[in-house]
Amino acid sequence: MSTEISRLAGRTLKWVKKRLYPRAIILMYHRIADPPIDPRGTAVSPGRFAEQLQILKESFTPISLADLVIALRSGPIPRRAVAVTFDDGYVNTFTEAGPLLASIGIPATVYVSTGYLGSSRAFWWDELDRVLLMPEYVPAQIRVQVNGREWTWPTQEPGQRWLVCDALHRLMRVSNSQERENVLDSLIQWSGLEKDGWADCRPMTPTELVQLTSDGLLTLGAHTVSHPVLSALSAEDQQAEILRNLQQLEALVGKKVDTFAYPYGTVDEFDEASVEIVRTAGFLAACTAIQGVVEAGSDPHQLRRFAVLNWDAETFLRNLNSFFHR
Repeated sequence: MSTEISRLAGRTLKWVKKRLYPRAIILMYHRIADPPIDPRGTAVSPGRFAEQLQILKESFTPISLADLVIALRSGPIPRRAVAVTFDDGYVNTFTEAGPLLASIGIPATVYVSTGYLGSSRAFWWDELDRVLLMPEYVPAQIRVQVNGREWTWPTQEPGQRWLVCDALHRLMRVSNSQERENVLDSLIQWSGLEKDGWADCRPMTPTELVQLTSDGLLTLGAHTVSHPVLSALSAEDQQAEILRNLQQLEALVGKKVDTFAYPYGTVDEFDEASVEIVRTAGFLAACTAIQGVVEAGSDPHQLRRFAVLNWDAETFLRNLNSFFHR
């Protein structure tokens, strides 16, 4: 009997905490597109995204990240609050996401790596996927130099190409921008594809970015210059990446940029130095890619997020409900 009473008391306490100390979730998107391949699950089709926004409007409380940070500091967090964020600065954030968000009135924060703005080439990780995974026929072997070492892999079978793509992705994450460009150029030559072949995966131009954030519904956030793994850099190099990005964005839009998102953003891809630099730079908040809810007591400079996949409306609603109970 005492065990049953204890269980009941525990459930009651959890219910009271949820009512008195509500949680929020931050959603992480990357691109709103329907690409021919999406091996990393970063694309949500425009149709699915529109369905997801409707669910947010009907069943949750959409909130800007800035307002969520204010609520974290002074309370209370609105019940079933959800903040929307986008990473990297894809052109389809401007062409697809922006108009859909505006049509339904949902705010969002867009985290942009300034080193890619205006490039006609897709982001390096998408370009890597395109070159290795999309061609029907490629040479039977690939030889490429990365990080001072030459690597050779067989590429006769589709499965082999997937393994090469994954290996190169891990290696290039810790390469500098010039080395990434060199690797991609050699892969383009190896594959026989055109250099600029994935227009809807390119970054925004500066003009598009300014237009996207001009009315205030979409807010700009910092995301470093070259999108490095911060923990692989010295503290000095981390600071340069973060502060230059902040200065470039503020100069571009003529507004203060208050929040930051760690590139990649999992537990081993930023460190204590990263967090301290972000805090000292004056950012009010920073987002990770670590899964979890936001609640009273959450560190505003290590906010957790949930990545959104290409879910239909029913799956999206079910998953968001489950997120709130984690």
